Amino acid sequence: DAVRQKLLGNWQRTDADYAIEIRLIGPDGVTDARYFNPFNQRSINVAKAAVTGKDDGAEFFMELRDVGYPGSTYTLRYNEAGDRLEGIYFQAAMQERDDVAFQRVRAQ
Repeated sequence: DAVRQKLLGNWQRTDADYAIEIRLIGPDGVTDARYFNPFNQRSINVAKAAVTGKDDGAEFFMELRDVGYPGSTYTLRYNEAGDRLEGIYFQAAMQERDDVAFQRVRAQ
């Protein structure tokens, strides 16, 4: 569906250098996504990622399972007007929730 396909691409967090790359969204919503931590220059293991929703909007969920990321999650809703992903980052180790947003990274 068209809204889901708009989530494909590279996204940069607006308040930090963390990045998400959404490479593929299957018909069942299962998503091939990568997450990057700029501080140690490596990708963080994505345990699961999925897109739900249809024409009324799409929501992207991603769970991280790696050193320092014991089940931390992003739950982000696509804001089509602003071409942004907006929502909540749950930092599992510290049990903290933060409002976050990711802006699309345009090819140079």
